[in-house]
Amino acid sequence: MFSLGVITNLHAQPSLPPDDGDTNAPPSGTNTVDLTEFYSNNLASVSQWLHDGYTLPDGTPADFQTIMDQQALAFSENAAGLAGAQQSALEAAWTWAINNDVPTIITNADGICIAALMEIRDGVPLYNGGLAVEAAQTVVLPKNPTSG
Repeated sequence: MFSLGVITNLHAQPSLPPDDGDTNAPPSGTNTVDLTEFYSNNLASVSQWLHDGYTLPDGTPADFQTIMDQQALAFSENAAGLAGAQQSALEAAWTWAINNDVPTIITNADGICIAALMEIRDGVPLYNGGLAVEAAQTVVLPKNPTSG
């Protein structure tokens, strides 16, 4: 009943007339609520959480498509820089791996690449590995771990 109390308090519903004792009929013979009062109280209770709409840097309002176009443009402007940074990190990682006798590519028993060194972050080599669903193995645990 806690959530009901929160909802009732959040929406600040108008109080109903006192119960006349007839449990089969709505209070005072009516089941209507003044929705104007209900929604005006609701807006007042949540107004602190409302925010302004999204605007472009020049202050004009933006719709969803404009936002998506703006993000695509920003990504395309930064894509070359991101690719350059990734290539630089890869080259530095492979140089580190060769100098420290660490594998740059990890293969399985059949010689198939399962992971490749991508970068060194905080002194830790980070490998990018793929997932092969057909090669996945399942680990089964007993329903009762104490039963062995």
